[in-house]
Amino acid sequence: MAASGQVASANEIDNFQLNLPGGPLDIGLSQLGFNGESYVNNSPTGDPSVFTFTDTGVFNFTQKGNGVVLPLGGGQLTAYYHGATGTAVLNGGLSFNAGGLLDIYYSPTITYGTSSANVYGATSGTKIATFTQIAGSSGSSVNPDGTPSSNGSLTLNFSASFLAAGVWRDSTGTPLPLAFTLGFVTSNASEDLTGGCNAACPVSIDPNLVTALGGTVPNVEPNHFFVNNGGQLKLEAVPEPASIGLLGLGLATLAFVRRRRA
Repeated sequence: MAASGQVASANEIDNFQLNLPGGPLDIGLSQLGFNGESYVNNSPTGDPSVFTFTDTGVFNFTQKGNGVVLPLGGGQLTAYYHGATGTAVLNGGLSFNAGGLLDIYYSPTITYGTSSANVYGATSGTKIATFTQIAGSSGSSVNPDGTPSSNGSLTLNFSASFLAAGVWRDSTGTPLPLAFTLGFVTSNASEDLTGGCNAACPVSIDPNLVTALGGTVPNVEPNHFFVNNGGQLKLEAVPEPASIGLLGLGLATLAFVRRRRA
């Protein structure tokens, strides 16, 4: 787990608010708990120690910290992570290209997980934020045997390209500017064995999810497979308004995350 997910920062925005369009005003938020799924596809290069990857995921926010249910007025708060690409080196570093997007949506009705439409329902409703990835190292590395050196914990950098007016607010109700950091920390990423691995775990993953993420089953490690995720989103103030976004994901090295076995 990255330090940003374990230790409160002096710049952390506590008791923030979400004024959801067509939904409730949620106050006193210190974090947002999520669960979700991602699909990672790796491609070899001319160098056998180097691979490129793409990463796509959907997430559902259901808690506001310490297991407390997030009041959503019967609706849903979801995210879609897409367009992420990068390069990694076995026994070396892992870096992302610029341009991956994290879109966050609120819908007053629940559609997440009900069909493949609107990316498994993750893009239903109104978009309330978009964060665009900046190229750079993840701070993580991959072992020679293809396993992650730090259990897949990554740090990614983003810039805010869109915030819906009046939705994201500080503890006083003042709208947040573009000068805050998005901390998105996956604490228990593991290969989703419902995507199949061998005769002991046949494919039973939701086919709507496979379609929505453009995936292929069964899982074939290290080439491609599905991963389930759970963690927390936090906000943190930063010095320069142009900077926003810290996304600590156990996502992109998922082709090298050790499988969680039953």
